Amino acid sequence: WTTFARADAVTAENAALLRDAGCQSLQIWLESGDDDLLRCMNKRETTAQYLESLGFLNQAGVNVRASFIVGHPGETPESVNNTLRFLEAVPTAGPGLFEDLAAPFVFLPLSPLNRPGPRRMYGLEGRLMQWRHRTMNSAETPLYVAQLHQAPRNDVFVCYTNDDLLPAIPPAELKRIKAVRQQLHRLESDGGAAQARHNLWNKLEA
Repeated sequence: WTTFARADAVTAENAALLRDAGCQSLQIWLESGDDDLLRCMNKRETTAQYLESLGFLNQAGVNVRASFIVGHPGETPESVNNTLRFLEAVPTAGPGLFEDLAAPFVFLPLSPLNRPGPRRMYGLEGRLMQWRHRTMNSAETPLYVAQLHQAPRNDVFVCYTNDDLLPAIPPAELKRIKAVRQQLHRLESDGGAAQARHNLWNKLEA
């Protein structure tokens, strides 16, 4: 089974309890790997707390699916780089898997950010998928999302759907499969050599 959690609610003790209760994965909305942006989001969590909690889950063998938002008011190219550095620091030595999924900020009409105060503070204009603020605009976010999906090392995986349909695969084998898929993901995204892509497809199917 899977469930949702705040990172600051995870301890070494309850990570082990989750594993023993049969929890296969946790969905955690981390949103950013930049502390200044987390304050802009009013997350009331820090990247240090994130890394500690992720370490507990990794050692316990509980998989994590972490989501990130790119372009929230206050986002800058440097904050995206800090998120990339954060992904490089995620603990992965234990049996648990870590997957990340990044998506562009969407300026919803009923969001608290649509109040006059936040709009003025961030210079926020537009609606839904078309917006701009003082430090970024919606046209820039696809490139940054792609960077987050390309940059992590080979044991920080891009999240694909339906992976939870494979609960019987042992953790070590699942990591191997995801590592091959990650290499293939990069090659397909970058238009890598056809033979290399073919070899990886064969390796993945094996």
